[in-house]
Order: sequence, then C-alpha cells, then structure tokens
Amino acid sequence: MGMSFDNQHIDIASIGRPDFEKAMSFFFRHEKATVNIFQITEKHGLVLGWSHDIKNEKTAKELPYEMDVKAATEFAWHWLQKAPLGREPDHDGDNKPAWRVYNESWAKVWVEHFSGLVAIQPIWAMYGK
Repeated sequence: MGMSFDNQHIDIASIGRPDFEKAMSFFFRHEKATVNIFQITEKHGLVLGWSHDIKNEKTAKELPYEMDVKAATEFAWHWLQKAPLGREPDHDGDNKPAWRVYNESWAKVWVEHFSGLVAIQPIWAMYGK
C-alpha cells in the first residue's frame, strides 16, 4: 500500500454508481493499493483495510482475495445494495438512497483492532422542495 500524508481526509457523499467508482478511486490512487480484510460496524458501515497478519486480526474478516480498486469497488457496491439505510429523514422534501465514502485522521478509518483504508456507508440523499 502506498504512503499518504498524515492529515489527508476524504469524505464524499453522492448517488449512483459512476460517482461511487470515482470516489473509491481516491482511496486506491497510490500505486499497488489493495485491501485484504473487511469489517462491518454500526459506526462506520463497511470498512476495507489491509493487514500483514490476517490470522491475528481480532475483529476483521479476510476477503476472499486481495482486492484492487476495481474488485473492492464491485464488492462494496454490491454490499451497499443490500445494506440497511436506517430511518428515512422527515423533512419538507424527498429522500433517495445514496452513499458516503470516507476516511478519518491520519488517512485511516479507526476501528477496534486495525486501521482501514476506506469506510462505506449507505445514507439518505435529501432533496428539498
């Protein structure tokens, strides 16, 4: 996995697969960036990461194979189609399914026992009147 600067922060929310593919490419833009573990948490949604020692991961699960941006995007997109959206917002307008991809401080997603490359969440897109 490539190096990133410490204060890098990416947080994108949008709709549709074309934007999702572009957003995911930001997280895999370093040469040979891949993921080999995942975890689903209430706070972060689907977290994709990388581990040198998969057998000692306490909470993450091994992906079926090491995934590059194309494979990870496909995996995450299909997960998003089945993931629960949560309660629909009540406002003067319409709501449609959307997504959010992000990282946190130090260009990571901090979960209990490892740091992830990217978190993916289903969200509601809100359209005002």
